[in-house]
Amino acid sequence: MHGAGDGRPGARVVRVLTVLAWALTALVAAVLSVQRYRAVVADPSAGHDLGIFVDAATLVRAGTDPYTAVGYVYPPPLAVLLAPLADLDLLGAWTVTSILALLGGIAAVLATVWSRTTSWERPLVALLAVVTMLWSHPVSFSLWLGQTDALVFLALALAALAGVRGRPGAAGAALAVAAAVKTWPALVGVWVLRRGAVGRLRTVVVAVAVFAGLVALACIPLGPGAVGRWVDRTLSMSDQPLAAYSVWGVGRDLFADSGVLTPVAVAPVVGTAITVVLVAWVATLLVVALRRPGDPALGLWHVVGCVLLLLPVSHVWYLPMTLPVLWVWAARRPRVDVARWAAVLAVLLVCWWCAFRTWAGDPRAPETTGYVVVVAAQLVALTVSVLASRSGRGREAASLPA
Repeated sequence: MHGAGDGRPGARVVRVLTVLAWALTALVAAVLSVQRYRAVVADPSAGHDLGIFVDAATLVRAGTDPYTAVGYVYPPPLAVLLAPLADLDLLGAWTVTSILALLGGIAAVLATVWSRTTSWERPLVALLAVVTMLWSHPVSFSLWLGQTDALVFLALALAALAGVRGRPGAAGAALAVAAAVKTWPALVGVWVLRRGAVGRLRTVVVAVAVFAGLVALACIPLGPGAVGRWVDRTLSMSDQPLAAYSVWGVGRDLFADSGVLTPVAVAPVVGTAITVVLVAWVATLLVVALRRPGDPALGLWHVVGCVLLLLPVSHVWYLPMTLPVLWVWAARRPRVDVARWAAVLAVLLVCWWCAFRTWAGDPRAPETTGYVVVVAAQLVALTVSVLASRSGRGREAASLPA
């Protein structure tokens, strides 16, 4: 059998087209990256959340408590890490770092499916990932805020890659880094409970050790009381006057006068009933994702999607962390049952367009229809992917070679 690497004219054409596809992907990534960067640095109102981080870092540098900074609800390592840079104008460098982290996360996800894709498919999946990530409203808004979500995405992507490659220690370390940047990714740790997981105990031990080490190092200048202050601030900020793009927000904001959205109707009983149903729905999806994980390249991202829908405070700029579900499905092009694969991929693409391209305005205070569209698209995409991929009971290292 002749492969793509032989000297036949057809093989040479494939190689040329593959190179051109990679060049196109690199060009699109560069253009979109520059657009995202310029949109941030040209806006004098950008960097609201980065300003909070810098305020906390300034307090650390002055030898005081970062949790006296208004709005700082993040783990201690972030403020300590930024303390030496607190006097600088960080917006440009922070934006570049975030964009590079997004591209690095895309590369890590692509690496998880590298062995299953052909040479010409890889740049196409990469192009899809670049476009759906960088040409989206949630990413633009996250970069405008100066948020840490790009760093969390990179850490989670590395955890998923390590899990697929059968490296539980590295997976645990990456999960710990994600949780040290932002608190909620610690909940993604339930991923270690999935059926067929390799080195479950080692993942947990390394994750706990690395996380505890990072927090302990941060507490050297802050004192051990910083941990308690962090927990107190996290609990106090668990109810915010912002739209929650989760099952809790649907019942609270659409069927009660919460002041966040224009309610569909003021009917608290209906809102409570809908919340119960949706919580049960997503919890069931989480159980299915852990008990019947199917494709190991999808496992962590299904858990991420469930966690985001179950968070009391789940912002729209968290949504890009669910995009690998679309990319992995695109890389799953089967030899049989192509119609089923195409149907799932089509649903995921429609949901991406609805959640990432249709709404406009400030996502912290959206109009009701746009909010419903985003949450519904998120729920539909997760449900379709989890149910369509639930198969396979063997050990994941065997189902997707490194």
